[in-house]
Amino acid sequence: MEATKRASCVGVHEAIPLSVRNFIIPCVIETTTSNAEMSGLSIIAFVNAIEVVSVPDYLIPNEATSVFPITTINGLSNQAFETMYRLNMGGPKLAPQNDTLGRTWENDKKYLHVNGSAASVSVIPSIIKYIESVTPEIAPNWVYATAQTMGNANVANLDFNITWVLPVDPDFTYFVRAHFCDIVSTSLNTLVFNLFINSENAYPDIDLSTLIGNLDVPVYKDFVCNSSDNLSTLTVSIGPDSVADYQNAVLNGLEILKISNEARSLDGLTSVENFVLFPSKKTTKPGLVIGCVLAGLVAIVGLLLCYCFLVAKRSKTGNQKSSWLPLPLHGNSLTMTKVSTFSQKSGTASCISLASCNLGRTFMQEQDKGLVVEEWWMKLKMMVKMGGCRWCGMKKRWVVI
Repeated sequence: MEATKRASCVGVHEAIPLSVRNFIIPCVIETTTSNAEMSGLSIIAFVNAIEVVSVPDYLIPNEATSVFPITTINGLSNQAFETMYRLNMGGPKLAPQNDTLGRTWENDKKYLHVNGSAASVSVIPSIIKYIESVTPEIAPNWVYATAQTMGNANVANLDFNITWVLPVDPDFTYFVRAHFCDIVSTSLNTLVFNLFINSENAYPDIDLSTLIGNLDVPVYKDFVCNSSDNLSTLTVSIGPDSVADYQNAVLNGLEILKISNEARSLDGLTSVENFVLFPSKKTTKPGLVIGCVLAGLVAIVGLLLCYCFLVAKRSKTGNQKSSWLPLPLHGNSLTMTKVSTFSQKSGTASCISLASCNLGRTFMQEQDKGLVVEEWWMKLKMMVKMGGCRWCGMKKRWVVI
């Protein structure tokens, strides 16, 4: 089901005695939660089956006309509805198989205030001409192919009304939809009548020919009203207009839907959220997240400091092994008695005796003469290997480190 606003018709089949309840619920999120609650002292509720049928958005308008006071009611598309009555005037009961949305339409006879006041008429359903604003999803052609008209009420004044009395809960507001289709006239502009809801003239001077410009074309009108004078009934009536030449009225179908109240409930003043335990959402504590982030940052900084310390120490050690200054040897002979060490700050040299090196005699190699004494050469190589002596290419001499 899409996350955009869609209406869904939900039928709930309860336990014996058999009862089918129909709801229209707007879907404004990806999932919808339906809850069945038993009022009173009962603690157990049985639901045998739930059917969910997607219906078009235009099935329930966002606004409708209030009967009393006469005004426009907005925001209906955000409300939930429960079907109280869905009547097929003058026709048989229609099973879900005869409705594109699987709805059931019952016969209206048991709700007539005076049985003899109405006379049923019918035509072949195939002659009903749907238009763009009225589709079979609004009501099947079987509904528009039958109607109740003025019959023989056994009264002296033929200017009477046909009235239906429908029990309702006075604590709720109701959505009323009246279906019309002129299947009784033989020509245009001959049928003009009125629609009354709770004795209020909700729709005066109905001229179907002017509204749709043809016969056998369906049309409907929506209203919002309360019960009649805070009683547990809602009345709907049709009657001829006083200026009409032809005394008649017609009604093809009637729907009464209960509108959810301020508590978003269709049964009582308490919201269902006070009774239902919804699954708790897993939330992450902000303190825990912040602590983990800080600990990670501290660990990274510590690793960087350790790395920098090791690099600096290695660099310092390498510089000490490789940093040396040439010690000039005095004289240009094969023998020398002293070797100089150089001071970086003063640039002065100090002499140390080669006798402390245990060489026995001093030596020097002249690269151009190639004079090497094997015995001392071996000792010299040992000193070089131990890091105590190095060849200075610039001075062309061996120096002691």
